This record gives sequence, structure tokens and C-alpha cells, in this order.
Amino acid sequence: MKFKILITRHAHGLLYSYSQIFFARSLWYGALLLMASMIHPVIGISGLLAVLITNAVAESFTMNPVSIREGLYGFCSALVGMGMGAFFQTGPLYWLILFLMAIVCLLVTIVFQGFLTKYQLPFMGLPFLVSFWLLLLGSKYFGNLIGITPGMETNPDGYYAMLEGFNQMKLPEFFKIFCRSLGAVFFQSNVLIGFLIGLGLFLYSRISFTLALLGFSTAFFFYKIAGIDTLDLVHFFVGANYIFIAIAIGGFFVVANTWSYLAVIFMVPIVALIHYGSSEVLGVFHLPAFTLSLAIATLFFLYLLKWRIEGKYIHAVQLKYSSPERNLYH
Repeated sequence: MKFKILITRHAHGLLYSYSQIFFARSLWYGALLLMASMIHPVIGISGLLAVLITNAVAESFTMNPVSIREGLYGFCSALVGMGMGAFFQTGPLYWLILFLMAIVCLLVTIVFQGFLTKYQLPFMGLPFLVSFWLLLLGSKYFGNLIGITPGMETNPDGYYAMLEGFNQMKLPEFFKIFCRSLGAVFFQSNVLIGFLIGLGLFLYSRISFTLALLGFSTAFFFYKIAGIDTLDLVHFFVGANYIFIAIAIGGFFVVANTWSYLAVIFMVPIVALIHYGSSEVLGVFHLPAFTLSLAIATLFFLYLLKWRIEGKYIHAVQLKYSSPERNLYH
């Protein structure tokens, strides 16, 4: 009986680790995201192993079984693992570093969880940022850990050329960049992968999907009027930041209503300012900003809500359910 409970907990923890990335709690959506990540085998397998290692280590140290089951320890590790698959060539040292980074990410996650829980704030993707930045900064000292340019495959004329063909299809600019931005969450800026992610999000939650469209379309329009190249949106979570901020403050951490949708429209340009400002600072260290702007903007917004005298217009969710729909109707 205990073994069955253990297997069930880790099976749920694996799939929820993937769905948690998109503010969802769904086994079937997690399975879809896991399969989508496997379209690039090295990236997909690296993410999968990172989650399994993180959850196994958490279990061995008798960490909170609910956090294991809900994927709270695993989702940042999934991003670290997939990031390794995109940035480095595989080899004996690669798999050793992957094992160590999964443990590092767990430790960082527990620290952020313990600190931010005191203020009833989510730790967002901060453990992923800290862990992966440490790896990128330290990797230059590992002569046998060979870096690669993400998206530049060793066999461009075979399987990966077929995948690149989806990016070359004649599709509306907005649709293509939207899908590629979703795919870039898994370090695979590909229309096919993004379409699968977006389709799953639509089937899981219509509110989340409309918020994703609102956040991205606001960013797309802002980039046009600001003179920023819209192709920037497909790189390293740039476009995904606007999608995630929309879901986070539009219906996940607050109850979805007209005011939360308006908040999304106002917050998206702020996220852009934070992203490009922080990118300049991090560029000194040759580090991508990844989801830093998302984390900062979301935490500041949620913390601001706690200091209001009256909770008018925008209502923070007191007990988070599995989707914006359930937050709205409970």
C-alpha cells in the first residue's frame, strides 16, 4: 500500500511539475506538455530526469509530500533540465552536472519557498533563475562541459530541419510569433511545439487562454509602437513573460474580472521595461534575463494588493484552486 501511494505521488508530481509551469493543475495537460518537450529529445529527456531526481531527493529527505505531489519542487527543475539540454552538449560530465543541478534547484526552491511563504507570496520561477544563472556563470570552468548555441543543431539537415520547416510556413505573423513564444518556454522556439502547448491551454482553461492572448497581443502592439523588433518575443521567455504575467495576475492569483484584465494591459509594458532594463545589467555577466521580469512584476503586484485598505476592484484569491474558472466560481 505504501509503495502504491509513493508511486502515485511521484507520477502526479512529475505531470504536475509540467502543468505548474503554465499555472495549471492537470494530469492530462502535464502529460501533453511532457510529450511536447520530447519533440527535441535531449531537451525533453533532460527536463524529465531533472524532475525525477529532484522529487526523489525531496522524498529521501522527507520533504513535504504535498509539495512533491503538486509539482512545486519539480517545475523549476524541469526548466533547469530543459535549459541544460538547449545550452550544452551531452556527455558523461553533462549527466553528472544535470544530477547536481537538480539537487541545487531543490535546495534553492526550499529557501525561496520558506522565505516568501511568510509573506504569502509565490516563489514563481526564481529558483530556476538562480540555479541556471549559477550554472551558466560556472560552466566556463568546466572544460568537458561543451556549450552550444541554443537552436543550432548538430544535424540541421535531418529531423531538426523538418521541425524548422514549421517556422518557415507562411502563417500570420502574430500567430507564428505567439506559438514560437510558447515553445520557447521549453527552449524550443518552434511553431509546432507552441501550437500544442497553446491548444492544451485552450482545452484546459478558456480564461487562461484568453488572458494569454491578451497579454501577448498587448505586448505585440506595444512592441510595434515602441519600435522594438517583434522577433525578440521568441527568444528565451521574452514573449512568454507577457503570457505568464497575464495568466498570473489576470485569473490565477486574483479573481478574473474586467479590472484584472485591465491590470494585465497596464502591467505588460511595465514587464517590458523591467525586462530590457534588467537585460542590460545582466548582459555585463553574459546572462539572459529569462523570467526575471515576470517574477519581479508579479511579486510587486501581489505585494501591493496586500497593502490596500479596501479590497475593491481586484480581488486576491484566498484559496487557489486548479484553474481561473474555479477561482471565479468558488
